[in-house]
Amino acid sequence: MEKHSLNQSNKRNGGITARIGKKFHAEIVDIQKLRIKNDKTDEKTSMEKITNSIIRSDLWKEIKEGIANLDEREINEFGL
Repeated sequence: MEKHSLNQSNKRNGGITARIGKKFHAEIVDIQKLRIKNDKTDEKTSMEKITNSIIRSDLWKEIKEGIANLDEREINEFGL
């Protein structure tokens, strides 16, 4: 089996967007743009830094528990 670098695999399989979902990816891109617009940074903040900030946020515990307690119907409904 042929080995591929992470970049090659990502390009072929849809990259980061395919792994995290289009809607979540769009939200992260919005955060990147807002940080520049709000003069919090001069350049785009990396997706890794943003996602790490999300999971360290005080709100993350509530979000995590809320999602963990959704029934299958709600997951399917929200997952569209």
